[in-house]
Amino acid sequence: TTLEKGAEATSDKPSIIIDEEKMIADAAFAIAPGKLIDLAKGFLNSRGGFGADPDLLDDDFQFVAPVVGPLSKDAFVNAIGSVDIETAFPDFQGEFYGFHVDPFEPNRVWYTARGRGTHTGPL
Repeated sequence: TTLEKGAEATSDKPSIIIDEEKMIADAAFAIAPGKLIDLAKGFLNSRGGFGADPDLLDDDFQFVAPVVGPLSKDAFVNAIGSVDIETAFPDFQGEFYGFHVDPFEPNRVWYTARGRGTHTGPL
């Protein structure tokens, strides 16, 4: 049945389940998905999940979020650099997982970010 197979259309309409691998392959983005994910992980590791080494950001980098931004590279580096996570949460342990390339925007990596720590100092 359709439920067992999962991705097939149930009528004359196309399936509501997209073929992610095909979409990413058809997009032919210059950086392979695995390499793009490795770059994202390197970016996160460069500063423990908070901000990033400015040398990893292009000069025309922009930080855009639902409530903040756009911020230029300099504005982002200054803003994120003003937050002292290590002092505020000395035992912080980041937990990043579920990395995947967006099939609709193959230049974008999504992941889930969690973390644990004890707030013992000023931010």
